[in-house]
Amino acid sequence: MLYKMPIVPFTGVNNHYQSILFGCALLWDETQETFEWLLCTWQETMFGVMPRTIITDQDAAITKAVANVFSYCAHHFCMWHIEKKIPEYLSHVYRHFDDFKTKFSKCLHGTTTPEEFEVAWIDIIRNLQFERK
Repeated sequence: MLYKMPIVPFTGVNNHYQSILFGCALLWDETQETFEWLLCTWQETMFGVMPRTIITDQDAAITKAVANVFSYCAHHFCMWHIEKKIPEYLSHVYRHFDDFKTKFSKCLHGTTTPEEFEVAWIDIIRNLQFERK
């Protein structure tokens, strides 16, 4: 038995707005070619219908595969993966500004459009610059 094989779940939303599992795959590796094969095979099983949206982690291989196979699909990165990396990249900001984490969380989760996010983000940056002086 082979362990540590990547698993790719295909989930969606039914007509009752409930998450459902359509299927999943165990992969041998996480290369662009393997992901392209998987996405093409998945599209065949869905009778050629492309998803409207696909959410993945920020892996370069899956990102390229989605762009090649589902070029007309909206591709988004998983918020869980993004939030997991935030402390790693912004730990120095967390240490210097006590309320940054709260404000940033509101910026991420309290905005619904890119424009709202940009306004909230600019406000955070301005406040950080003001506090720094």
